[in-house]
Amino acid sequence: MKLKALLTGVAAVSLLALLPPSQAMAQDFGPQENYSVTERPRPEYDPIGLEVGSFRLLPYLIGDVGYYDNVFATQNNRQGDVVLGLSSGLDASSTWSRHQLRGSFESRSDFYQRFEGESRTNYRGDVEGRLDLGRSSAIGAGGLFRRQVEPRTSPETPVNAAELVRFNSRSVFVYGYHTINRLRLTGRLQRTGYNFADLDTLNFGRISLADRDRVEYEATGRADYSVSPDTSVFFEGAWNRRDYGVIPASGVLRNSQGQTFLVGARTNITRLLRGEVAVGYLRQNYQQANVDRVGSVSTRVALDYFASPLTTVRFEASRRVLDTGVLASAGLLQTDLGVQVDHELLRNVLLHGGVGYQRQVFRGLPRADRYVSAEAGAKYLINRKLAAGISYRFLNGRSNDAISGRDYSTNGVSLSLTVQL
Repeated sequence: MKLKALLTGVAAVSLLALLPPSQAMAQDFGPQENYSVTERPRPEYDPIGLEVGSFRLLPYLIGDVGYYDNVFATQNNRQGDVVLGLSSGLDASSTWSRHQLRGSFESRSDFYQRFEGESRTNYRGDVEGRLDLGRSSAIGAGGLFRRQVEPRTSPETPVNAAELVRFNSRSVFVYGYHTINRLRLTGRLQRTGYNFADLDTLNFGRISLADRDRVEYEATGRADYSVSPDTSVFFEGAWNRRDYGVIPASGVLRNSQGQTFLVGARTNITRLLRGEVAVGYLRQNYQQANVDRVGSVSTRVALDYFASPLTTVRFEASRRVLDTGVLASAGLLQTDLGVQVDHELLRNVLLHGGVGYQRQVFRGLPRADRYVSAEAGAKYLINRKLAAGISYRFLNGRSNDAISGRDYSTNGVSLSLTVQL
C-alpha cells in the first residue's frame, strides 16, 4: 500500500509536469559576480514554474528508495531496512516590481518496510512579506512553523526510547534595513517556541520531555560597508535569551543569555574565491550556579573556490552555543567544519561529494561527542521537469562518555526521481 501510494503521488505530479509552463532575482548588498556549479543558470533545464496572477509558483515532488544499514544507530546489533521516501513542496513569490510576498511549504515522509514504527513525516511552512520604503530601505515580517522528528543519530534522543522524539516549533520575526551610500544597516528580532511530545521507553515506561520545552528570543544587528565593488566589511552583534518552563529530573536549570560579536569581510578575490569570513567572540551565561559560562572564539566561514568553470569547492566552518536535551547538561558548544565539491560533468550531469566534521562539548558534563560524515552523489537533469539522482551517505559518531551509547556508524544509499514545473 505504501509503495502504491508513493507511485500514485509521483504519477500525479508527472501529469502536472505536462501542463504548459509559464519566470526573478534578488540583489544582495556587496559583491555578487561568480556563479557556483549549483547556482549557474541552465535555461534548458531550469524549472519555469506557473504564473498565477501576480505570483510565481514552483511545485515539486521527489520520490526515492534507499537502504540504510543501521536504522537505530547502535554500535552492536545493527539493523538495516529499505526506506521509501516522498518529498513534496511549493514555493510561491510575488512578481511585483516593488515589495514582496513569498511563502513555501515542504514535507518529507519516510516509510520503513521492516521497522514501521520508525516511519516519520516532517513538514514546515513559512511566509514572509517585505515592504520597500523607497530605493534604500525596507521592513519585513514573517513566520515559520515546523513539525519535526529527531533522527536516531541525535544525541538528544534517549538510548532507551521505544519511539521517535517529535516536536513542533513556531517562529515569528521582524526585520529592516537601510542603506546610506556605501553603508547598510540591518536589524532582526525573532521569537521561537519549542514543544516536545512525551514518548514510551523500551521497558514500557513513559518519558516526559516537557523539560525541553522552551522559548528563545534573538536580536541581531549588522553594519556592512562596501569598500570597493568587490569587497565589503561588516560588524555583527547578536543577543539571545532561552527560557525553560520546567526543570529536568537532573535538576539542571537551562535558562541562559548570550551574546555573539563578529567582524568579517565578504568578497570576490581574483574571481576565484567568493564568500564571507568572520571571526569574533561568543559567550553564554547560565542561571545554574555550578555550570560555567561558555566563552569562546566564534567563527563563521562560507567560501566558494572556483577551481575551474566546471568545478566549485565550498568551505564552511562555524562555532555556536546550542541547547541540549541531554540530562545533567545545560547546553553545548558546537564546532562544524565541512568541504563540498560540485562538478559539472556534462551540462545536465552534476556530481557532488563532501566531508564534514562536528564536535560537541557539553556544559556541566565531562562529555564530548564528535561526528565524521561523508557523502557523494550524482544528478541527471533529464529536462525542465524531470531529474534523477543517486546518493551515498556515511556518518560515524563517537563519544568519550562510555555510558552514553553514542558510538556507531551508518551507511545509506538512495535513488531518486524529481518532478518539477
